[in-house]
Amino acid sequence: MRLKTITAPTIQEGLRLIKSDFGRDAVILSTKKIKGPDGKLGLEITAAIDEPAPTSTPLTPPKLYESTPPSATTEEAQEDALTNSLRLHGVAQEHRTTLSKAGTALKESGFSHTDALEMVLAKKVRFKSPAELLPLGKIHAFIGPTGAGKTTMLTKTAIQHKTSGASIGLMSLDNVKIGGFTPLEVVATTIGEQAHLLKNKSDLKTAATELGKRQLIFIDTPGLNPYDKRSLVAFHKHLHSFNLPIQVHLVLPAHLNAQDLLLMPLAFAAFEPVSVIFTKLDETAHFGGVLNTLLAQPLATGLASNSPQPSDGPVTLTAPTLANLLCQPPKRPWEVSVEAPNVNNAA
Repeated sequence: MRLKTITAPTIQEGLRLIKSDFGRDAVILSTKKIKGPDGKLGLEITAAIDEPAPTSTPLTPPKLYESTPPSATTEEAQEDALTNSLRLHGVAQEHRTTLSKAGTALKESGFSHTDALEMVLAKKVRFKSPAELLPLGKIHAFIGPTGAGKTTMLTKTAIQHKTSGASIGLMSLDNVKIGGFTPLEVVATTIGEQAHLLKNKSDLKTAATELGKRQLIFIDTPGLNPYDKRSLVAFHKHLHSFNLPIQVHLVLPAHLNAQDLLLMPLAFAAFEPVSVIFTKLDETAHFGGVLNTLLAQPLATGLASNSPQPSDGPVTLTAPTLANLLCQPPKRPWEVSVEAPNVNNAA
């Protein structure tokens, strides 16, 4: 509502002025007799008119996530479902082309996209069973970048084998960071074992005496910076100073950006890993980096982790599992269910 007060010598003149300014919809609210500066009587008239409130854009908090995905480009719209899903996951274009062609050929024979991709991956990736990757009578060391989840993965694996009745031994070379050995020590106590920190050959002799003959021995290691060549060389020398017949397993977090993930096998090539283990499958919805890495190098794979809880156990990464993950468009964080990715539990 807008108000206006005017003075006029007569009511007629006042109404004319109000009408001129406010129009026919003006409402007279009050009139009052007044005496003007010249001493003559007049009127003070107050009128009002209803007006819509001035339009304004309401203040709204910025959206943390955009609920509506951007419109697909013409090129994307022309892609088949498999190619589009692989692209959304971040699979390299060269691999998308190869996989899509093979997948299309199989699909024409009546297979679904998922089944077609599964058959292609089974031929192109060296999937092995957990038993093949961690044979009995061997010493297995878990090596990888900082924060990869090596200790958690080792713990899951050790608990699983201990539960199944195998005799295990736990060792650690992680005396780099404060408390680096503590998590493994706690787990060992929980499952009725003793963990051994190896600083030198004397520690190894003590551990060997106390452990005796075990079916499986697992060695935990400190996180290594793949871009710090000096540290890599120093730890490589330290590891081999024990003269143990070690099988090295490269542990990589699935949520690492695809470019860095692709370089990890090269960065750790001097350790001659026999397999690559992917952890933190539950912390990403994009599995293109995993596939790119597996297709770029000959390392076997089959063990994985999709939970930070040691009691959950490791999971098996197979061709059907990876195909299923890649054929589902990546979910955005607010769409992800509380359940872990659909990865079968390891046998």
